[in-house]
This record gives sequence, C-alpha cells and structure tokens, in this order.
Amino acid sequence: MFDQKRGLFCYSLAAELPEQWDELAAENAFLTRSALALLEKFNPCGQKYYIDAGCRYSFVTYRLRLDLFTYARGLALRLPVTILGLPVSVSSPGFSYTGTGGQAAFEQCLRSWPHFLVLLNATARLKLPAAHTLSTYELAIHWDSFPAYLAALRSTYRRTALQTLAVFRTLECRWLQPQDFSETLYTLYLDVYKRSEAKLECLSIDFFRHAPARIAAFYAGGKPVAFLQLQNRQSRMQFVFGGFSAESAGLTLYPGLLLFMVEQAINEGCSLLQLGQTADDAKSRTGAVERILYMHIWHPFPPLRWLFTLLLPVFSWKPGLFRHRVFRSPA
Repeated sequence: MFDQKRGLFCYSLAAELPEQWDELAAENAFLTRSALALLEKFNPCGQKYYIDAGCRYSFVTYRLRLDLFTYARGLALRLPVTILGLPVSVSSPGFSYTGTGGQAAFEQCLRSWPHFLVLLNATARLKLPAAHTLSTYELAIHWDSFPAYLAALRSTYRRTALQTLAVFRTLECRWLQPQDFSETLYTLYLDVYKRSEAKLECLSIDFFRHAPARIAAFYAGGKPVAFLQLQNRQSRMQFVFGGFSAESAGLTLYPGLLLFMVEQAINEGCSLLQLGQTADDAKSRTGAVERILYMHIWHPFPPLRWLFTLLLPVFSWKPGLFRHRVFRSPA
C-alpha cells in the first residue's frame, strides 16, 4: 500500500519488502528482512513495515501495552500504543535513515503521524519529545588475544577477572545448534525475563530454535546452568539473549559469561562487542562503554505532547550511574 500524503510504502509482510530495505538496515541484523520474517512468525504483534519512496528511511511498528513510566517507582501508565521499534528486546533501533536528509525526512514523517507513537532505542536525539531509555554497552576490540586484554586491565580489575575465570572455567561449555535449544534452557531464559524490571515481549521457545544465531550452553555436573545467544554481523558480535537462574548465579557466573563473550569476540577477530542493555555495573567492569539511547513520544494532540515533554525526562532512565576506569591506559 502506498501512502501518498507521506510518500511511504507500507507492507504487512516482511517477505514483500524490497531489496533496498536490507541496504538501509546496514549493520543492524535485526532490521533485515530475514530477521523480521522470523519475528513475524514467532512473535506476531501487528507488525507493519514502512519505507520511504526515495529509500531515504525505513521503520517498523507494532502494537503493545507499554508502561510509559517503567523507571519511576510507584508510578505506572500502561497504555496500548504503537511502538516504532523492533518486536524483540534488543538494543538495536527499529528504523534506519541515510544522512542528514534522511533524518530530516524521517522526523517530518513522524511529526505528521495521526496516532500516539512511542519510538524506542534511538542512538541520536530527534526533534520530538524525548527521554532516556536503558543505555547499551559496547566494547571496542583492540587486542590480538584474550591474555593481552587481561594484561591491559588495571590490577584490581585483572585480579577480579582472574578469580572469576578460575571458577567459571570449571563449567563445561557446549556450542549448540538452534534446533537443539531445550526446554531446560528456555526455563533459564524465563527466569531472567521474570526478574527483569523493564519487560517488553516474552519470546517463545520457537524463536530460539529458529533464530540464525549461535548458542553457547554452560553445564555444571551435567546440568545446564546458563546459556548465551550470540550473533555476528559485519565484524560485530552482538549478545542477543541469555539465561540463568538466580540460584545458580552466585558471584562469578554472570561476570564469567561477560568475560566469555569478550574472549570469543577477540578470538573471532571482531572489532566490536555489543553487550546490550541492563546489568550496567557488571558490563561497565569489562571496560565496555555506555552508549546513551533515547525514547521519543509523538501524539497529534498538542497539549498531550506538551505534557509528555514535561514529564518524560523526570521519570526516565538515568544514564551515567556506573563508570569504571578499567584499563591501565585508554583502550
């Protein structure tokens, strides 16, 4: 369908999207046609796909009941809204544009949107009512080996890392094919989801069994205690999802999982490790850098836009809480 007023093509099926869609997606693996088709199948939530007639920008929307004040204690406002984002809890945005001209055209399109709209995980602030959402963490890979990474750490962090690894490496690691993802591993994902303070969608086990990602499972005494789902694209390694129970976490399991990902990224010659959102303190201790992300709100009724502009920054996520000087010299 073509929206002549906005100059947009609208699609209901990812299989119908033109080849230019993937060109706009660039390094965003979850914005590609194949990834969106997978989410459409295993997490259907009214997805719609839009691409500008001039191929300057593209974006995805879906429907969800969202608490606009997720990060405010004692205050909740759950509304059925249209989300402009990816229908999966990753830190990647659900839109793309090319250059400043593409960004300006994208913003103009959103300011003419006829309904309430919430845009998630923007890496740059747009000209719309805005607030911070959960930051993401990234580690630029500069080392040719994992021992070189450990040697670059300041003594306190290196000692903690070595202590963590000494315990973590007693676990058995098995690389699994997606189709071998078990009910037990899925239970570990559900344990993490239930403990999360910023819940969005809960994915089905079929997502893990069909997603084009690698799964590292960790066992203690033959019993699975954790897993990681990892995806590589254009020399970047992205942590997608993981799972572990609160009982098995202890003091070393989660930091050990983070160090495992650092080692894998170095060994595979990646230039960037994307560790995603949440667990800010633990991720910061690996040397990963906080990347601030924004949530934007649009409503066609001006008084409500004014109200959101006033309230959102007060009740939004507060970035910059965890900053550790991990390396002996700038990495």
